[in-house]
This record gives sequence, C-alpha cells and structure tokens, in this order.
Amino acid sequence: MTLLIIGLDPGTTTGYAVLDTDGKFLAADSKKNYPLSNIIFDIYKFGTPLIIGTDKKEIPSFIKQFSQKTGAKMVTPKQDMKKGEKKRIVSFNRLLKKVKNIHEIDSLASAIYAYDTYKTLISKIKKYLKKENKLYVEDQVLEQVILNERSINKALEFLEKKPEKKVVKKKEKAVTIRKDISREQKQIKLLEKQNQKLKSETTRLKKELKRETNKTVDIDAKTKRLLSFKEQRILFLEKTIENLLDRITTYEEKLSRLNNFINKLTGNILVKKLPNFGSRINTRNIMKRDILLVDNIGITSSKIIAELKNKIEILIYKKNRNKALANDFILIPQNALKIIEIEEFALVDEKSLRDAIKEIQKNKFNASILKDILDEYKRERG
Repeated sequence: MTLLIIGLDPGTTTGYAVLDTDGKFLAADSKKNYPLSNIIFDIYKFGTPLIIGTDKKEIPSFIKQFSQKTGAKMVTPKQDMKKGEKKRIVSFNRLLKKVKNIHEIDSLASAIYAYDTYKTLISKIKKYLKKENKLYVEDQVLEQVILNERSINKALEFLEKKPEKKVVKKKEKAVTIRKDISREQKQIKLLEKQNQKLKSETTRLKKELKRETNKTVDIDAKTKRLLSFKEQRILFLEKTIENLLDRITTYEEKLSRLNNFINKLTGNILVKKLPNFGSRINTRNIMKRDILLVDNIGITSSKIIAELKNKIEILIYKKNRNKALANDFILIPQNALKIIEIEEFALVDEKSLRDAIKEIQKNKFNASILKDILDEYKRERG
C-alpha cells in the first residue's frame, strides 16, 4: 500500500491533504463536523499514513489522536505558520488550483512542510535501495527509518531476519448459512463474523498497547500500525454492512409494494408506463395490444410513433394532449380513470376504462354523422 504524507487542519470545518513519498499531490478535501474516524477511513483509501504535519508549533490534540490511531510520525514547524506563508508554500508548489478553500490550503501547506522536512532522508533511502537493487522493500525501510528511527542498514538487517515459526492454529469450521436467505444476507453474515473476529483482535491489541504504554520503553510502532489497520478494517466492514442492510431494506420495501400491487389485479387492467415518446425511448418491451400510460405525449418522435401504431390502440396520458395522435390512437386523459401506480407499471380500473372508451367512440360516431350531414348539405347546395 502507498505510504502517505498527510496535512491536517482541524476545526469546525476540518481539512486534509495527501501527498505520496515523492511529494506528489494525491487528494485534498474538507467537511464541516468531520469526525476523526471518517477522516482516517477516507485517507486509507489512498494508502497508509507515514507522516502527519500541522501548521502549529504546539501539536493540536486532534493531530495527536490521528498519530496514535495511525502510527504516523508527527511534524511541527518551529513557529506557527502564518496565512500568507501557507498560501505562498502552496502557490510555490503550483498546487493552488488543487484546493478549494482556506482549510485545504492550510492542510496542504502542512503536508508540504512535513514532506520538505523528510525530503532529503526519503531521497537518500530511495537512492540507496536502488543502488542495492532492493527497491522492493522501500516502504518497509521508510517505516523502519522514519517511525522506529533505525539507520538504513539496521532497517535492512531487521527486515531480512528470518521470521519465527508460527504456531499452526486449528482450522476453523466453515461458516454455514441457510440456503433460503438472500445473497445480500449471506454477505452480511460473513462480514459480521469477520467483523467480530477483528473486534476481538483489536481488544487484544488495545490491552497489549496499554501494557506497553505503562512500560518505560516506547510503544512498538508496528503494534500501533497493526491496531490502526484492524480499526480501519472494522470501520470499513461496518460501513459495508450498513450499506447492505440499506439495500436489503430497499428491496424489501419494493417487494412489499409489488405484492400489494399484484393483489389488486382483480378488476383492474395492467398497463405499462413511459415518460414520453421521444427518440430515446426503448419500445422493445412493448407488445401488441398493450395499453400505455404516458407522462407527456407532447414529446414525440415520428420513428417511435410509427413503431407503436402497429402495436397499441389505447394511450392514457397525463399532460399535453396531442391532437395529431388522436388519428392513430384512442387518447384517454388520466383524470378520467381510476389508476394505481408503481415504478414501471400501473393498474387501471377496468370499468372506468371501458366507460371512457365508450364515451370517446360515441363522440367520434356523433362527429362522423355530423360530418356526413354537412357533406350532404354541401352537395345539395352545390
């Protein structure tokens, strides 16, 4: 995972900025009432924090908490950085267009200052590893040198030690899930089980961390980072479970509406819904003798109308009666009918539909008789 250099500007609106170990800009963001847990979660999308910078001489408690939870090395300036100074730092690095407010400028200036503080050391480590053909352990060496304050050689010695034999644990029984639950619920059960394991492991690590804190020696940075990773994994899984539960709730609500809709089929006729007859409308699912409920029949495409003329007879419309369509279809206004709607379908009361059709046909018949009388009158006077 990419190692990161972070700048934070805590407050009512909290901003953060993310650089990689080459000083390349990766991201910046700011939000009002931005919890630390959410900031950490968002930052971990880009990689693992290595260094955290601030623009204050005295380290804010928010920065300390971030460092404790992520294991990142804290960097502070000798004096509080002034507004003009921070803007100059961001402008000098040609990154002013990457940020959208003062909070992000402050956090980006802090990140750049932190990077500049370790720039020479990071460059030295990378050059040495390239010379020794050991760039594959670059991240691990950077962590050992910066977080544990080892020399480059000592860091390499530490990393090249043979790992101790691990105690082989008994295989856990596979999770069994009833076949009659949905795929989403299966995912939730598996995630919950995994989440519970991580919570247990985090509790163990916190106890270990507390024991280490009470000792005179420094806490092992590896323990800090492992604890942080577990906490972030739990946060990620909890958000995933929450999203899945929301989706299941949505599906269940849709299913309930659909069941209620189906139960009302007796005495009603099923019709299909369309927003309009524009050129982008897909008519492949419209079958011969279907009835359509259309939001706006004022929007038409000659191609779509030509396709539908050979399939349907009855159009129910909500607005913009189109007289030109009356030559090819029976047009019925929605307010003349009793209608129940869901997403893509509607139910129309059969009796009200028949009555409306009879009324339209009667009017057409009367209009036809009137036309014949007028034509006859014209011929006689002709």
